[in-house]
Amino acid sequence: MLDILLVIHIVISILLIIVILLQKNNSDGLAGLGGSSGSNMGLVTARSAANFFTRITIFLAVLFMGNALLLANLSNRNHKEEDLTNKLQESESTQNNKTLPLAK
Repeated sequence: MLDILLVIHIVISILLIIVILLQKNNSDGLAGLGGSSGSNMGLVTARSAANFFTRITIFLAVLFMGNALLLANLSNRNHKEEDLTNKLQESESTQNNKTLPLAK
């Protein structure tokens, strides 16, 4: 289960990096696919490309955070450690059982 979620987490992070790198601050984005940036005859306008990438980025970020929280929760359940007091008592009992050799 953890392995599958970890692979999904890696895929989401790669997609998130790609989507963020595809975004541009100016109006050059995907508006260049349709020809000139001034005409409305293009395939994708700058505004629609920016809205699309913004929505995809938000969606991937929410998936990334949700998956990270789920992985942390499942990992914590699998590696549940004992209380500190139990560990200290065990270490004291093992130290008391050890005897030092007597000097001759």
